[in-house]
Amino acid sequence: MEGFAAAANAAGVLNLGLVVCQELLSYYGSWKGAAEDVKRMYASIEALAKTLLCLKRTYQKEQLDTDVVERVRDDAASASTQSLNEIKTEVSKISLDVKTINTKLSPVLAQVDRIGSVQEDQYRTAIYDWFSPLSRDFAMKQHETFYIPAKQDRLGHWMLKTAEYQEWLLGSGKALWCIGDRGVGKTVLASFIINNLQLGPNPSTVLSYLYCNYNEAGTQSAINLMKSILRQLASRTDVLNNDLERFYKEKSSPSFAECCQLLHKAADHMSNIHVVIDALDECTEATRDILLTELEKLRPKVCLIITSRHTFGDHYEPESALCLKIHAQEEDIKQYLSERVETSRPLRDHIKTRPELRDQVLDVVITKANGMFLLARLHMDSLMTMTTTRRLKSALNTLPEALDETYDQVLERIKSQHPDHATLALKTLGWIHHASRPLKTIELQHALAVEEDDSNFDADGILDLGLILTVCAGLVTVREGNAVGFVHYTTEEYLERHRGEHFPDAPIAIAKACLTYLSFDEFSSPLQFQDRRHWTCLDFCHA
Repeated sequence: MEGFAAAANAAGVLNLGLVVCQELLSYYGSWKGAAEDVKRMYASIEALAKTLLCLKRTYQKEQLDTDVVERVRDDAASASTQSLNEIKTEVSKISLDVKTINTKLSPVLAQVDRIGSVQEDQYRTAIYDWFSPLSRDFAMKQHETFYIPAKQDRLGHWMLKTAEYQEWLLGSGKALWCIGDRGVGKTVLASFIINNLQLGPNPSTVLSYLYCNYNEAGTQSAINLMKSILRQLASRTDVLNNDLERFYKEKSSPSFAECCQLLHKAADHMSNIHVVIDALDECTEATRDILLTELEKLRPKVCLIITSRHTFGDHYEPESALCLKIHAQEEDIKQYLSERVETSRPLRDHIKTRPELRDQVLDVVITKANGMFLLARLHMDSLMTMTTTRRLKSALNTLPEALDETYDQVLERIKSQHPDHATLALKTLGWIHHASRPLKTIELQHALAVEEDDSNFDADGILDLGLILTVCAGLVTVREGNAVGFVHYTTEEYLERHRGEHFPDAPIAIAKACLTYLSFDEFSSPLQFQDRRHWTCLDFCHA
């Protein structure tokens, strides 16, 4: 019995040893070509495995091969000098060595995984950007609008509590039309809705949003807007990623019909798709009709929220739609104005000596703004330029009530500056108004620095961005991504109606500046022209 038990224990040890060796060989197999100590470890384990295999055969065969007998005899003679405890100690050491190596390798492997993940993300981003460049613009617009200083928080919170919004949110299948006059904060409202939906608790609901702009009607076609919706859906779910990757590899942009098929495919795999469209009235009629027709086919899966100055009879049906009138309440504007007063040093200085002026400023601006945040903002921009309390009180008595009259007043204020500042402001407005795309700050600065008869670019002519914005009296702002633009789309509309009055020679001046820039001596040599420093600056010549 004792002999049998000893033999059985020995066989169990051998089996266990073989299993351990096999696992270790598998682990170290991929590292054989690494450092010398790893190579030696692998060779030792491999030899030990062969020895154990020979010992195992000793118990399984009555007659052994000569080479097996020799190996068992040699190993037995060597092993006879070791106790079982010594063998356990060696195994423990090997185990500790393996743990040490594993500990050291873990961070490396984790880093490799992270690199692989980053590469996958970059590849996916490249596909998304190729498929829909517009989506980046919309994301920037969302960030820019939601995080602007002194934004109208109360307007968004008020709207989110309405019965109409709550009904839409519960999945009524109806489109929610948010209708309001210009300047009441519809875009700010859209950004609040988008942010609220992004934080929504329902993971099966996917969000996509569009910011329409009549200045970009050429790029915001029906197919490009549809591709932006698909790209946003793909980034939030895996349903469409294989399709987008296929188009990317084939370098074949899908047709509008194929885009519609992809949208139907996405809808089949999602319980709800929320689509927010801001400023629908700024789309061309053809784009609006094509896009809405396709989106309406997927109701109630696709739930629409639309902000606009008015509804459109072909797509608005009172019995199947919700309508919410957007307006700025007096308390909303008052909060906004209070924040502006607190952040304006000139106004604080005036109020410090005449505390009653604070309430007077708020009351007059609220009355003149007539429920328009934009008008309130322009009035505050005007009042903040008053150098004396006397001028401030006089300006309060002459604030206009109509938007166009306010713009007239702003332009008059611009022209009444020092002649150099007035010229700079009108040149800036002309460049922004005539550009075919939003200019970067550096592009605008280079454009304004070019003078007639220049043969090389003179960096000393670059104007301070703060000065450029100041002389434009609040009509120009810097957006996300260092792009310059007008403070509101109505500014563009006003300047379009009065372009002949305010900058009649702007197209000729812009053409001369571009030709002068392109004729610089620096660009006469092909090798110098390869200098990437000039490429960004040349982009504005396509304006």
